[in-house]
Amino acid sequence: MKRIFTLFSLFATLFCSAQPVFQYTNWPSPTAGLTATVLIGSKPTGPGPSGAGVTWNFSSLTFTAAGSASIVLPASTPFSASFPSATSAAIVALPTGTVYNYDNVQPGYKDQLGDGISATGGSTYTPDPKRHLVFPMSFGNSHTDTYQCVSCSASSFTVNYDAWGTLIVNGKTYNNVARVVNTFGTPYYNYYSTNPILSIFAYDSSPTSSPYSTLIESNAVVGVTENYIVDHMKVFPNPANDQLNIENTSFVKVQFEIYDLLGKPVKEKELLGQNEITKVDISSYPSGIYIVKYHDEFGNDSYTKLIVE
Repeated sequence: MKRIFTLFSLFATLFCSAQPVFQYTNWPSPTAGLTATVLIGSKPTGPGPSGAGVTWNFSSLTFTAAGSASIVLPASTPFSASFPSATSAAIVALPTGTVYNYDNVQPGYKDQLGDGISATGGSTYTPDPKRHLVFPMSFGNSHTDTYQCVSCSASSFTVNYDAWGTLIVNGKTYNNVARVVNTFGTPYYNYYSTNPILSIFAYDSSPTSSPYSTLIESNAVVGVTENYIVDHMKVFPNPANDQLNIENTSFVKVQFEIYDLLGKPVKEKELLGQNEITKVDISSYPSGIYIVKYHDEFGNDSYTKLIVE
């Protein structure tokens, strides 16, 4: 019984909050097919507290779906020739039109090269890019960066990782969220998932700025209470006795393995692609409770309880 308790304690520990750190390896790959829904909502009256392990409760804000966003290879976009050093691009499709963002992501930093680029406008920072993030970047870190857009004079802004904690917004709870404040005179607040690195929620605090906030809901965001990987890994039948089916209905590759309650692996690792299903022979498994562990291509772990009769 002691060993069983120890194992469950281990799994519980894996879900505990930890201070999130921005790492270069967690920047989403442009080839991963990452997509998200863009929602526009009311603007909060304030940013909530700074500090470690805080809670930002924006549950009173209302949102409306406004479009979609995807991270892609720059070469797949129409303006890539203007940003030859870009390593990552985003397509943002809104009712007002489709725009493109371009970034140069390197082991030590993430520079913004182009923002809201279209045939009729956008901001191009090729004279001096905007350094939005440095890697690694931990709670309490800050830096000041100069930047310059085409036909603009040089300017500067401060980037401050001032808080991390739990974000409650639009009916969901996101854990281990990092808040980064960009100050151009008035603060601009970004609440990030750090694995993968995605801005979940953002707004400009200036009274003269647009009166709305932006919410990005992505299936890849880690820490959301509605666990995406678990929701999209189908284990059936459960309970089972002779044969088990495991299906991956997510948009990412997921590796799985099965452990008994003593922590011993009883099924070796197997990789499932998108919309792939496999059969597992469990006829030799003694009756009892097992743990199915999932590991996705972004490095996230999730678990499902399996009952063998």
